[in-house]
Amino acid sequence: MSVRLNGVSVVKILLHASRHSYSIVSGALVGRKGVDNVIVVEDAFPLAHTNVLAPMFEVAMMQIEEYIGKGSQIVGYYCGNELLEDTKPNLITKRIADKIATETPHACLLMIGNRKLGTLSNEVVPFELYSKHGSEWKVSSSSSSSSSSSSQQVEITDPTAMDKVAGYISSSTSKGAGNKHQQQQAPSVVDFDTHFDDVSKDWTNSHINKLVDTK
Repeated sequence: MSVRLNGVSVVKILLHASRHSYSIVSGALVGRKGVDNVIVVEDAFPLAHTNVLAPMFEVAMMQIEEYIGKGSQIVGYYCGNELLEDTKPNLITKRIADKIATETPHACLLMIGNRKLGTLSNEVVPFELYSKHGSEWKVSSSSSSSSSSSSQQVEITDPTAMDKVAGYISSSTSKGAGNKHQQQQAPSVVDFDTHFDDVSKDWTNSHINKLVDTK
């Protein structure tokens, strides 16, 4: 299995992790299954900055599925743990991923490499890909943003995505040690945790889609 992430999904995932840099964050990946067992991720929907509870997860999945319609499907789950060096999925993360895999057998699990968020570049992809083998989620071997080899596991298709994220994330809010990129004001990211507290906030983060697509 390999995964291709577009610019919108990368920006949403990493800004979500940066906004809640001392908490576990998670979200749904939306897209389609391509040829040669490739998962094409076309959007991401931040779910929570706490461990996801089953009732909230069910409601969120229903809203996402209604929003995306029949053209796409939920193809995976992403998670970033609260501890800097921890990139392994915990039991709750595995259970949520299992639920998605029940509906989408080819679903993937992306774990955010928190340490890499401080030194973002086009050469390093800050994700570890897990796929399900039997009843277990196992990590794949490699990730790259530029290689086109068959061993590539995670590919970012927008060559400007990492630069955009690096420009938004300041060293004071990054989970890593900081970065040297010119800082810009980061667009706000709304997850379902925040939306349920204030339903006027847009959980689709459509403003980020427009921002990434137009820059």
